[in-house]
Amino acid sequence: VVGTQLGASSQVGFAPFTALLVVRPSVYGSVLQSGRYMAAVFAGALLAGLAGLTVGAQLWSFTLLLLIALVAGQAGFFGSQGVQLPVVAAFALAGGTAESAADLGYLLLMVLVGAASALLTNMVLAPAIRFRDAENAVRDLADGLRSLTGEMAEGLREGCAGLNLDHWVRASDGLDGSVRNAQEAVRRQADRTRLNPRRLVSGS
Repeated sequence: VVGTQLGASSQVGFAPFTALLVVRPSVYGSVLQSGRYMAAVFAGALLAGLAGLTVGAQLWSFTLLLLIALVAGQAGFFGSQGVQLPVVAAFALAGGTAESAADLGYLLLMVLVGAASALLTNMVLAPAIRFRDAENAVRDLADGLRSLTGEMAEGLREGCAGLNLDHWVRASDGLDGSVRNAQEAVRRQADRTRLNPRRLVSGS
């Protein structure tokens, strides 16, 4: 709706497309992906504009542009959104958008509108700040460690007869899943808390 009101009829599809690509369950995730996506789109549009406004859409220029965009998209700065760089560059040049500075401007404007819409949605519908999942995951890991170390302590007190090394090794290997689960739960909750406006209400 906003894109249509701005008069960018030919590029308006980029607004909802951008919103769907960058929105994440957490505000922090949406901010991070929005920044990376906009950077990739701006870079792709810049490359397409350099080709479109100078030599135009030629087979050799399209091929060269695509190769450069594919290499540039591998930069770690763009993260998973790096694939959008060659997509935008190819679309803009092949579709004729890159041959008009005004059309390129509208394309970038629609990307900004889509990213802003995703961020606004996340701010309004921010996830609740709950630490129970992370707490339970850490407690499960602590219980597993306590059980294993208790068995090891009991076995060591019994001397050589109480040593059960194979069992202890298998038990410690079995804790790998609990460690990963606890780390993921804590990371996920940390992401949900970052930039979350509900922190201002809860005072956390």
